[in-house]
Amino acid sequence: MQLEIALSRFPIEQDGRTISTFWKWRASRKSSGSLRLYLKCNERIEGRLQSYRKAILPDAEPDVIDLLTSLLGKRLTTEFLNDLGDLLHFSERVSRWAHTLGMPLDIDVVRFGSVISAWVGAIERLGGSAPMKLETLIGRFELVDSELQEALIEFNQARQPVRYRSIICRQDVDQSDPLGPSQPIFRVVRIFNRVTGARKTEPIEEFKRSMLRAEMKASLAKELGRNPTPGEVAEAIGRQKRRPPTQWITSDVISHCYLGKHSGSILRQQKTIAASMDEWLALRGLFQALL
Repeated sequence: MQLEIALSRFPIEQDGRTISTFWKWRASRKSSGSLRLYLKCNERIEGRLQSYRKAILPDAEPDVIDLLTSLLGKRLTTEFLNDLGDLLHFSERVSRWAHTLGMPLDIDVVRFGSVISAWVGAIERLGGSAPMKLETLIGRFELVDSELQEALIEFNQARQPVRYRSIICRQDVDQSDPLGPSQPIFRVVRIFNRVTGARKTEPIEEFKRSMLRAEMKASLAKELGRNPTPGEVAEAIGRQKRRPPTQWITSDVISHCYLGKHSGSILRQQKTIAASMDEWLALRGLFQALL
């Protein structure tokens, strides 16, 4: 309401100048677009009409703040900028939602007569269709998640009983993540207490790095005739042009975990999990972008 009251004061005449405001919609690659409010100043200098415009927010320049203060007063200017900031923040969120959902946010100025009216109309249309699109995506995610959970259970059941260097697959839960469990991660059991069942696991990606360090250490020890220092091992690895280790189980990992006779089933089940995980991650990323 304060924003509407402040805007109703324009155009304002001051010192031979006419200061007005206008809305503009700017296209964007990362969202459906950005709503902006500009100040426009017209004045005659030596008989010629001079005109300039400046965006009010975001990152308003000091001269814009000073001009607004001279026009509206300090208190109303502060309220005006706060309200405008809230409106633009909401506009950015809506624009991002529309872009994420792959839905158009058409600003039809010809139909509505002004940018701000067209923006309100676009939000109204989006509000009518977005819930159905989102409901469809949620339904699809629930289906894919169910398939993924079944594949994870099957994989972990096949790895029973758990022992040293068993390969398991689990999702971590971060209490600060509103979307719940993160992506499944294949892990190798590095420490296992047979009495208590307590275990410590290591992601496959890190296990591969450990394998590489162990292999390089053995190779350097043979070459140098002594145990190499950690720095020498790291330097030797750095000289090799290898691709970074991935999160996926390989035949080499299976061999190091003494699971060779289960190689076929492990790789087959991993393929099933990976097939579900691709879409699962894509949908989860979409929901994350909507937060």
